[in-house]
Amino acid sequence: MINIEYQESLYYYPKFIDKIKGKTVGIICDINTEKYALNVKDMCDKVSKTLICTYQDHELIPSEDKIEVGIKFAEDVDYVLVVGSGTLNDMGKYIGTVLNIPTGVFATAPSMDGYLSKGSALYEKGYKVTKEVNMPADVLVHLDTLANAPKLMIASGVGDILGKITCLTDWKLSNIVNNEPIHEEGFKLMEEALNACLTDFDAIVNYNKLGIKKLMDALITAGLSMAIVGNSRPASGSEHHISHYLEMDFVKKQLPVPFHGIKVALGTLVALELYHGLLEVTDLPHKEEITQLVNTLPTVNEVKDMLIKAGCPIRFSEINVAKETFIEMFYNAHKVRDRFTILTFISKLGLHDYFLPRVLEKYF
Repeated sequence: MINIEYQESLYYYPKFIDKIKGKTVGIICDINTEKYALNVKDMCDKVSKTLICTYQDHELIPSEDKIEVGIKFAEDVDYVLVVGSGTLNDMGKYIGTVLNIPTGVFATAPSMDGYLSKGSALYEKGYKVTKEVNMPADVLVHLDTLANAPKLMIASGVGDILGKITCLTDWKLSNIVNNEPIHEEGFKLMEEALNACLTDFDAIVNYNKLGIKKLMDALITAGLSMAIVGNSRPASGSEHHISHYLEMDFVKKQLPVPFHGIKVALGTLVALELYHGLLEVTDLPHKEEITQLVNTLPTVNEVKDMLIKAGCPIRFSEINVAKETFIEMFYNAHKVRDRFTILTFISKLGLHDYFLPRVLEKYF
């Protein structure tokens, strides 16, 4: 049973504290999250022996050498507690899985949906890989910390959640085209969390604590829905494939990597453009069903306006993507994962050349 505890301003989580009494806790953070880690250490010190490992990287890449540092640090602890978000969370889960010890996370930003994911995105020999990992035992949520996270990290979380619009639609598309089964419980769980964020969107983008809690709830729910389904289908589709493609390119070129959800947001715009563009295609397979599906979607401009309100970039050039990289991404992102999405459908229909001028003009 996963323990998810919320506090508004206090650094006190009773169920977690009971769990670590008398144990050795290894806190893993980086230079960006160390100030929060020291507060968490003070809390843990009251009931446990607490060690801390601080990565000095301002932009931590989860490569083999960094993972090895974490494994060595955690060899003699009973519990690994990450203080951070995306990369640190993935590293902590993997380290705990390798060492067969429980892990938890003190979330420092509502920036991505992987807190409870059973996969960790890591790098091996420069390539992004997803490792199957154990879910964390505890998620500690501190609303003051989340509401005061860097605005671009909150925008990233918004982008990751808005990406569920296209990701869930990709699942429906594959059901229409390939008869891929839809796991009703996992689908509904993610859909309801998305809709809750859409309903309270203004509270989120105004950094209201209740709005930020709603965003964090949805990000956590993504992990739960993936666990129920047994894979990432409820939370990751075409928009994530675009993000993954770009991330590998940034790392390969040794360029700063934009936040995951920012890339997802941009991928969502492209995917929505393709969905609405399908209505123009003559001799479209499954035309009636796909037309009905597309007509349930928001317009691209509606989603674009939401991203602007959240402070997200709305063009790939804004995050330092070169034009040639954008074109390569458009033609090849569907190859990143073996999963049917709108990108796969466009490729099978031979429509890349048809749509390229429009997506270049609108989103590059």
